[in-house]
Amino acid sequence: MKNIIKKIIKEEINDFGWTKGVEPKYNRCSHFSGEDKELCLKIDTLKTFLVYDLGLKNIIEGLLNTIKEVKDINDEYQEPLELLYNTGQYPDIKFVDGRYTHTRLMNAGIVRDEKGEYHYVNKLNTNYSDLAELITQLFVKGGKVSELNSKNIDGLKTYLLSIKPSMKRLVEKYFKADELKEFVRNTKYFTYLGDDAENKVLEVLEKFGMTKLYQGSNGDFIDMLFGIDLIMEYNGKTYTIQVKSKENALYSAMKNSYYSRINYFAAPTTNGGIVIINKSGKKTYLDFDGSVIE
Repeated sequence: MKNIIKKIIKEEINDFGWTKGVEPKYNRCSHFSGEDKELCLKIDTLKTFLVYDLGLKNIIEGLLNTIKEVKDINDEYQEPLELLYNTGQYPDIKFVDGRYTHTRLMNAGIVRDEKGEYHYVNKLNTNYSDLAELITQLFVKGGKVSELNSKNIDGLKTYLLSIKPSMKRLVEKYFKADELKEFVRNTKYFTYLGDDAENKVLEVLEKFGMTKLYQGSNGDFIDMLFGIDLIMEYNGKTYTIQVKSKENALYSAMKNSYYSRINYFAAPTTNGGIVIINKSGKKTYLDFDGSVIE
């Protein structure tokens, strides 16, 4: 088990070499120890199976809906909505009586923290590593850890599918909605990496000559609605950019219809620069000073 954990940590550090040696603040399943941790790591390998096949996405959404604050937040996003509206590429943004609106911002429901800000738990329904920790804790409470550790991955999947009809009841039995807020350790870490990547890309693009028009923060609805991390201006034109933490993540993003209106996809590189790809697939590397690498 120790060798498995070391391998996971090494892979994470290699994947994010651009962070210049910053140690991960949290490693998957490190909240647990012993056989609990062994089970958590095993469940974590199931990835999106937990989200969709097991139905945890809808279960978590349903439970969080009981503590979400629902309100019209269009006024909070007038600046980016105007920028996108003016591109002519976003007909779903309306301009009525001097106000920009999007229907999904009229009744936006989110869980807020004690300061009234966006809480990381809003992302729990699709973060499989945090879901793995939640399910592990459920089995710890239910006394099923040893039994499940004796199963291989296929056996574990079969067992989870067999209890899928009862999963909603089990989650609600063992966790109150507010208790779900504990399961955000991985989300916090990857949000940190994502923010760091975004800031790195922004820094290089500004050195290249682009001007920042908009950059969202954690829980930004412009990102959630349109997949946009940065809105930049260059030579009088407005461009939208989606940032990923790793270059290999850009290619799958480009194939995703969710990002169909994005102009550029960018990620940091291990040499301190960035790679940026346009919609037609043309790739350009920029060094830390914003100069094109030939």
